Amino acid sequence: PSMPPPSDFDYIPDLERLLKRLTATPTAPPTSTPGPTSAKDKDGPLDPQQLVGEANAIRRKIQRAREKVLALPDVERSVEDQEEEIRELGARIERLKGVLRGLR
Repeated sequence: PSMPPPSDFDYIPDLERLLKRLTATPTAPPTSTPGPTSAKDKDGPLDPQQLVGEANAIRRKIQRAREKVLALPDVERSVEDQEEEIRELGARIERLKGVLRGLR
């Protein structure tokens, strides 16, 4: 499988935006009951009652990232297994270099 794009794992900007919105001072009182945020309110002040909904979006992004990591090949391998494979591949490279030197 191909590697997921880095943006799939980058939730820090979303979290930072959420915290900024939560601590921002509203310029005017809300005119209606807080509901889902519209596109124009994406960076505006966040009503504390909207926090759970906005935070859930970040939680879902983190969960999707976890699932993508677990789907990657060899994720279950230990560091020791990987280091052993690196040593074996290094030895193989040296053997092949020797064969190539012998052909010259």
